[in-house]
Amino acid sequence: MINLNLAGKQAIITGSTSGIGYAIAKRMAEAGASVVVHGRTEERVARACAGLTEEVPGVEICGQVADLADAGAVMRLIEAVPQVDILVNNAGPTPSAPFFETTDEEWRRYSDTYILGAVRLARH
Repeated sequence: MINLNLAGKQAIITGSTSGIGYAIAKRMAEAGASVVVHGRTEERVARACAGLTEEVPGVEICGQVADLADAGAVMRLIEAVPQVDILVNNAGPTPSAPFFETTDEEWRRYSDTYILGAVRLARH
């Protein structure tokens, strides 16, 4: 394993309440970064923060809830976390219907989350 030293760095990992995002958040915490856990619900964010705090003693962690498809929610996230050294854009909903049954509205939501949400955070 590569020995990363991220002490003094602030990292935000979108979609980090489970799966790959959670694993990235954990590895960054182990490397010394202050970690911002992001998700769409308070419950999932709180659960992920508690898990990371238990798994990585001494980690500096905070949780932020935001729907990245909502420009206002992204702005509130940016205001809550004004200084970011590392951004990992991992958030994104998964299709809930087969391709031919996915509505235009759902495709717009995916686009707003995957593309516009990521772009808004990257610009910050």
